[in-house]
Amino acid sequence: MKYVALLLLLTFATDARTQKANEILVVASDAEGQSSTRLVNAIKQHYTGIVTVRTELSEALEYEAVMMIKPFGTDVWLDVPQQEILIEYINAGGHFYVEGFMFRNFGIDDPMNPLWDTLGLTGDAMASSSLNVDSVFGVTGTFAEGISVKQPYDPTREDALSGYLVQGSLSGVLGISATYLNEIAWESMTKPGQAIFLWPIATGYYDEFIARVVCTYFQLCELDVKADSPEQPRLRYLPATSEIVLPEQGRVVIRDLLGRILFDAGPTDDRVRVPLGLPRGTLLVMWSSGDRKASMILPHF
Repeated sequence: MKYVALLLLLTFATDARTQKANEILVVASDAEGQSSTRLVNAIKQHYTGIVTVRTELSEALEYEAVMMIKPFGTDVWLDVPQQEILIEYINAGGHFYVEGFMFRNFGIDDPMNPLWDTLGLTGDAMASSSLNVDSVFGVTGTFAEGISVKQPYDPTREDALSGYLVQGSLSGVLGISATYLNEIAWESMTKPGQAIFLWPIATGYYDEFIARVVCTYFQLCELDVKADSPEQPRLRYLPATSEIVLPEQGRVVIRDLLGRILFDAGPTDDRVRVPLGLPRGTLLVMWSSGDRKASMILPHF
């Protein structure tokens, strides 16, 4: 079940308000600060569209993706009207990424958190024990699989002496080696593929992770394949014919989110038709041929 949940990919936008082609919105309170500059530079390494940076949300979001940075050390960040703008955008299929920590608003007035409740982040807190991170790695079976960085710990961060703990329906995509923590990046499980959260505590992996988010997870660009690296097999769905295009002949298994096998075919040709009569909902498609494997999500089949 965990393997299935970790592979949830982002739902494609179906509302015209999210279809502003070739433009990503970055929202950061310090538009020219170190964190926002780092995020914009990482996006531009592979994304060929426009990257717009604003200090606050607009009333209408018409972008291929909205990527936000929480200001450091603020107890109350997004008010309810701003959160409702994002909820509408996400419900329309928009791509959403946020980095920082302590995303939920808190204080004596018990501020509302409809956005984080919607995305499954029901609680977060800073632990008092110190970290000793010596590696960051992509969780197997997720879009971040293959990321591997040794000794990336950044002791200069003010939050480096504590650990960020999340609670709710989130699934890890970046793991760390530490005494009591296991993850620093998560995806929402309440709405399959609706959001990515990153706590950027360590160094060395950031540019590659953002490239995976924008290109692989959001599917807004193509990642360059190094000449000395084997090409990663990918699956492609053709809605017009209900066919899945395969890298080569192999076995295809379709499961539901409970892990139950709904369809098992193999060996197949270089494409396979999704059979009629499968239950409606999010389906996980897994292909294998020898040592080669690939998977994809049909979010609203």
